[in-house]
Amino acid sequence: MQPISLGTLEDLAKAHYGLAAHCLRCNRWHDFDIEELVARHGNRDIVLFKPRCTVCGERAEKQVRPPMPRFEGYPK
Repeated sequence: MQPISLGTLEDLAKAHYGLAAHCLRCNRWHDFDIEELVARHGNRDIVLFKPRCTVCGERAEKQVRPPMPRFEGYPK
């Protein structure tokens, strides 16, 4: 098995990982569109990517999420 490197936004997109942010002040969650982030911010280092809440302006806590299978419905 090859190790997975998740150092940049582009690495997340290639590995099908997700990125979300949580604002502690507002208790608000936001799931980012990784492709849109790469288009907007390029291949930025995840550590240097510091999102802010669009409601209150506070820095949000990031959460990297592993790829999840799509729910195709319950088996018959």
